[in-house]
Amino acid sequence: MSSAIANAFKQSLKRRSFLAVFLVLLLGAIGINATTSALHLFFRKEALPLRVKDGQGLGALPMRIGNWLAVDEAHTIDADMEHSLGTDKYLFRDYVDLSATVGGAAPVTTEAEVKAMSGLTPNEIGLKLRKFRENNHNAVLRLSLTYYTGKVDTVPHVPERCLVADGFQQTKWQTPTWHMGNYADGSPRDIEVRFIDFEDQTTREGENMCVTYFFHANGIYQQDPYEVRRRLQSLTSKYAYFSKIEVLTLLPRSLEGALDASTQREKLRAASGVSVQQFLTSALPEIEKMLPDPAIFAR
Repeated sequence: MSSAIANAFKQSLKRRSFLAVFLVLLLGAIGINATTSALHLFFRKEALPLRVKDGQGLGALPMRIGNWLAVDEAHTIDADMEHSLGTDKYLFRDYVDLSATVGGAAPVTTEAEVKAMSGLTPNEIGLKLRKFRENNHNAVLRLSLTYYTGKVDTVPHVPERCLVADGFQQTKWQTPTWHMGNYADGSPRDIEVRFIDFEDQTTREGENMCVTYFFHANGIYQQDPYEVRRRLQSLTSKYAYFSKIEVLTLLPRSLEGALDASTQREKLRAASGVSVQQFLTSALPEIEKMLPDPAIFAR
């Protein structure tokens, strides 16, 4: 502090009004700190790392999950997209159902065929997966995992915004509660999810999508992104993290010629939901092993 500033401060202390304001602010600061400490309140959140070995990240998720086997192909994104995503902790992976059949008879594919796809080009892999889906629409699904920690910002990139902006329209929006096995203590893992049917409204040759997504935030599952943010903002929690779990299946773009197209569409949608629920029943215990211990938030 310079001599001029020091002298000015000393002169200010001689004025009763300044001294009164100074003491009020000082006592207020001390009171806030004391209250925050006594009530264990946290205005700044600390980050929690994933429970995986160094460098593995979400890629530690097993390639084989129940009847599902992942295609050994790395789905990467460029730096700009990663910046937009808001995290470098993500996983995009296609899984093939080895129990899927063609009309209830022969299997759609074999474990050996899926493993052999690791030597193919991305275009060749895409053609293979398309063939599997043509034989059984629920034989292939894409799992997307993202992980954010230490922040309480608005949840980014939910399908209702991203897919609509890309030319898709929501035709059916549901929030069912799915039973997906039990936790280690035997309690049911009943989770409310968002299950949305999107139809492509563009002229491109694409397929319609059924998207299921929800979050694991500070120890619990939640389907509403706004509730996720409220949970992260809780002043009684020292930490903040959430993971978005999203599963996408592709459905036929058109059912032209079908006399009961709406009924057929509903059957396809329902079958997709059953398939995704079965996959998640096997996948969630593995995903939970990577996420922070929920016991941290039960103390």
